[in-house]
Amino acid sequence: MKIVIDASVAVKWFNIEEYSDEAVKLKNLHVAGIIKLIAPLHLIYEVGNSIWKNRQINNIDASNAVLYLLELEISLIPPDRKSIKRIMEIARNKNISFYDACYIELAEKYGIPLISADKKQIEASKDIIKIFI
Repeated sequence: MKIVIDASVAVKWFNIEEYSDEAVKLKNLHVAGIIKLIAPLHLIYEVGNSIWKNRQINNIDASNAVLYLLELEISLIPPDRKSIKRIMEIARNKNISFYDACYIELAEKYGIPLISADKKQIEASKDIIKIFI
């Protein structure tokens, strides 16, 4: 089973916050090969930026966290021409950022769930695809 995750889920693997336990369980299912996590290519940059902002993590550990994210072999999907048009449509119709709309478009494109802990993302997505927290 494939599932799209957004950065709000992946960040919880490195920062202890609400829903961190659920996010770690999801990651462990991916590592065990029970599910396959996919995300837009920019996930790595969003998570890296969030880790960078966390000043409780030193530079070496922060870099290692981003490298670990790559080692998880999440399928990071770049947009294609058709996707760009749909992403822009979603972003404008839902009044969300272009990069947040990428997650919705990817889930919509593959007909798979999007898992998010971002309330704005969940609200914007609820009439398009199935969302779990």
